[in-house]
Amino acid sequence: MLAGCKVVVHEKFQRFKAAETIATKRVTVLNSVPLVFELLASIPNSYPADFSSLRLCMSGGAPLSRYVREKFYQRYAIHIRQRYGGRHFSPACAWNYSDVADAVGQKSGPFPLTVLNDDGRESGTDQIGEVAFDYSKMARIWKKALKENPNRRGKFLHTGDLGRIDADGNVFIVGRKSRFVKVASNRVEPAEVENVLRSHPLIRDAVVYALDAGTRNEAVAAIVAASPKVTFSDVLNFCAARLEPYKCPRRIEFRPAGRARSR
Repeated sequence: MLAGCKVVVHEKFQRFKAAETIATKRVTVLNSVPLVFELLASIPNSYPADFSSLRLCMSGGAPLSRYVREKFYQRYAIHIRQRYGGRHFSPACAWNYSDVADAVGQKSGPFPLTVLNDDGRESGTDQIGEVAFDYSKMARIWKKALKENPNRRGKFLHTGDLGRIDADGNVFIVGRKSRFVKVASNRVEPAEVENVLRSHPLIRDAVVYALDAGTRNEAVAAIVAASPKVTFSDVLNFCAARLEPYKCPRRIEFRPAGRARSR
């Protein structure tokens, strides 16, 4: 609206109606949530969905899985980029301007991002810590809007999310700061294991939780929605090749990979 663009709004989401609107109104930007992109990607190839006008697809509100991202690209040859925000630190937010698929934004921007270690100092490249916005580097108008935010402590606006920044300045979210599984003396962030599980070509979705939480035997467990062809050994070997041994699930429950449907 600030740019003077026309905004097309539907009272409720229906995938075929949305596809028709994109084609007839020549929509150029689609800003939505992962579920909407998944439903649009599930439109049969026999339906003549014309998305040639779209120049930007931006997903937010929840992590965008590899399954949805790849399925959407296979259907429409359009890459989905991710955005990052939250009510507790609004209006601070970020958008991914790079071609790095899993990034949610870049270190530089109107709301500069950084990652802090447990001592509140900025972490090094690819080190996991709490994602924070650098209040001291923001423009005056944004400082005024965020000055009284309860999550601001000194020069940083804390988000409560865990993330890392690569050598090119791309920011990745790996989970929540307070949510982890303690395996012996090691902390395991569930989202890290979930991301590995979701990258398996036959796994649709995954949820990781603590097995025997609060005991000396606490370990990583997972529930996965997967193809019936996948076995426990397959998943364990897949994780072992990508994770440290203590991060690998000790228990895996399987659920059928159902398909999301909507008209």
